[in-house]
Amino acid sequence: MTRTMLPAAALCLLATATLAQPRGGPPAAAFEACEDKARGDACSFTDGDRTMSGTCGGPEDRPLACGPSRPHGPPPEAFEACEGIESGDACVVDTPDGTVEGTCEDGPSGRACRLPRPSR
Repeated sequence: MTRTMLPAAALCLLATATLAQPRGGPPAAAFEACEDKARGDACSFTDGDRTMSGTCGGPEDRPLACGPSRPHGPPPEAFEACEGIESGDACVVDTPDGTVEGTCEDGPSGRACRLPRPSR
């Protein structure tokens, strides 16, 4: 009976540990990139086939994690797509998923190509 219970207990512990891990948020490599750094320090890490550069930051009560240093908003390609054309004109942006057509719009950071939202 002990032989049967030991594997079952180990399986329960493994399942509990797996379910206790938070979903979403930065990958482990983002935290590792900031282990010996201070808030605001430059950092970079590799996650799969993607290399990310940014700065160490995050909530005050959590470990630091490497995140993008630029604020949320349009990428540089969206601004470049609207150089020399008017607000409301059509624009084209090359994305990792292919070429996408949008419309130039004036925003707080300048004129940028607004792409249509992907359908769900």
